[in-house]
Amino acid sequence: MGKPKDLSTEQKSSVIAFICNTEYSQREIARKCGESQFSVKHLSKKVHMNQPVVAARAGNCGRKPLVNPRGQRFLRNLAMQNRRASHSDIRKRFQEAGFSGSVATVRRNLYSMGFKYRTPIKKPKLTPSMVQKRLAWANLHTDMSLEDWQTVCFSDETTFQIMDDIGPSS
Repeated sequence: MGKPKDLSTEQKSSVIAFICNTEYSQREIARKCGESQFSVKHLSKKVHMNQPVVAARAGNCGRKPLVNPRGQRFLRNLAMQNRRASHSDIRKRFQEAGFSGSVATVRRNLYSMGFKYRTPIKKPKLTPSMVQKRLAWANLHTDMSLEDWQTVCFSDETTFQIMDDIGPSS
């Protein structure tokens, strides 16, 4: 588990107010402020030793990202060039360009850029008997006039995509 972020200025000031103005124990202060007991102990030690209560770390904690902004732009371009490429194909081309990263790294970065993996919905193919039936129906209705066609209403159980993607996602 990684380190949590530093306490905000408001959180520190409320803990320091409890430390300086009350006789509560560190455990009670931690419970009342909703902070960890270690954070309260650390701040109490700094207050009693008259040390500054500022963050020693600059920026966020944790490991730096493996893919820099240039690599992310390159990944985005690779994904846009071939929208149906698999993550492993994109990773191969990414490594050929001199970048490093696993398939999981590629997948995570593409997901953070808004790309989502979707499997296409399987549509049944027309069987030869279906083709014959359709052709027979079309031949039967070739001599219908425009007035006849205006009275016809076609209806079936087909789904039409109107808004966003529908179907299974992963």
